[in-house]
Amino acid sequence: MTTNQKRQRYYCNFKEDLIKKNPYLFKNILKVEDSRKFKCKACSSFFGKEVILFFENLDMHLGSATHEKTATNKTLKDDLGAAKLYLDSQKNVNERLQDEKTEIKEDRTMEEEEEEAEDEEFEKKVNNQQTEPELLIQNNQIYFRFQVTNFILQNNLPFKFADEFAKFLTLLFKTHDFESLSKFNLNKKHITKIANQCIGPHVQNSYLKKLEDTFFSISLDEGSIQGRIEYLMITARFFETNDSERTTTKLLSVLELEGSRTGETLHKFVENFLFTGFQGRKRKNNLIGIATDHAPNMISERDAGITNRYFQELPYLVITHDLCHALNLVFENAVEAFPNKYRRIVTKIASAFSRSPNKTANFKTFIKEVIKNKTEIVQIMTEKEEEEEEKKEEINMKVLSILRYVENRWSSFHDALSRIIELSEPLKLFFEGDPKSSSEEKSYFNKENILMLKLLLCLTGMLNDYIIDFQKDNLSTQEIVEGLKECQLLFGEYVLNLYEGNNLEGPFKD
Repeated sequence: MTTNQKRQRYYCNFKEDLIKKNPYLFKNILKVEDSRKFKCKACSSFFGKEVILFFENLDMHLGSATHEKTATNKTLKDDLGAAKLYLDSQKNVNERLQDEKTEIKEDRTMEEEEEEAEDEEFEKKVNNQQTEPELLIQNNQIYFRFQVTNFILQNNLPFKFADEFAKFLTLLFKTHDFESLSKFNLNKKHITKIANQCIGPHVQNSYLKKLEDTFFSISLDEGSIQGRIEYLMITARFFETNDSERTTTKLLSVLELEGSRTGETLHKFVENFLFTGFQGRKRKNNLIGIATDHAPNMISERDAGITNRYFQELPYLVITHDLCHALNLVFENAVEAFPNKYRRIVTKIASAFSRSPNKTANFKTFIKEVIKNKTEIVQIMTEKEEEEEEKKEEINMKVLSILRYVENRWSSFHDALSRIIELSEPLKLFFEGDPKSSSEEKSYFNKENILMLKLLLCLTGMLNDYIIDFQKDNLSTQEIVEGLKECQLLFGEYVLNLYEGNNLEGPFKD
């Protein structure tokens, strides 16, 4: 028979009265445009592929292993069993179905035959245990993607995480059986122990080994954890391979400091960790630069700092002031030069909310009630209520956490100031309506203060942008130089314009 030739076949119609009399069939066996066929809702949902079959095969499909897989709990199994009994209980139902094939007589094209063959092939694949996992994965791709996307969004993960996660998930299923994966559990303690005792030391040793064969520079920075545990962070910058066009930056260690933190003490810590023994001496010969925050114990006029000590031993070293630290010092001095009256508004508001969970909770309730009742505050927050309705929840989330100001944390003042200005109108109404608010708090958001706070945000914003830019990973020398030139030109022009165009007096003169 050629593709243009036609064959004849007899069908039976969809029997709606038969389906309506059983709850399971009524829910899962649906009519489609083609009166000869039905759609199995249970199989379509379970396998992620639309399952449409000829109505004459209904009883056969319900009894198939394919359909039985959709009965995933006892209730569904009982309902399916009742549906099968119902069909069997119909007097001569199978015979009636066979006889009714003569009701519709149509020419059957090769395309229809191929469509039916695909349906039969689908059932064969699902019933074949060897290909079942592959088929289920294939037909649930969309469902899996939705699940992973939901996980990424709920946990605030970057979208690029999806690519590596998919590869890792595939690897797990290839290397482990389903039973072992279903019993798997993991918590924070497991990860901490594995990272600290297994993976961390291995990665650290691989970096230290690499520094024996390549030139590198180190960055040294002191810090503390919750104001209690003092530590020294050591980061190295180097070319990972001989043909690398960009350097890479790796954290080598976070050394806990005890007692004295003089230049001499820090020098001993670094020596013991990085430059001890035969391998240590090889690494020291490759050291070409040190970047620090220029604290007295890092570099000093009396040559007592850690960088002074290394420079005496290795006079070719390049000692640099870390750009982010340097710009942050400029930032701190710039903020200090601004009238204290306006700076104190930021620190006091941030402090009030960070010290009082009750005030934060009241503010949250206040915003929620305002949004719920659609009062004037919603228009203030969203600016265009009808056009930006979706922003209400986003703004509400920001309200829940008025940013805390931490004096020694980069960008903390700028971020706290930015958030306060963003929520200035809700804060103003909150302070005015709160009987516990002081008269000072109620006057925070007058026109003069708002104007001066916005000016302060504008000035600090430029500096903050450069601090963030210089924190980017593995900047090239050219990028750093261009960034410095831009920074100097911008602020030089800004200062000159202020000087030449304004006869400034008082606190703004400096």
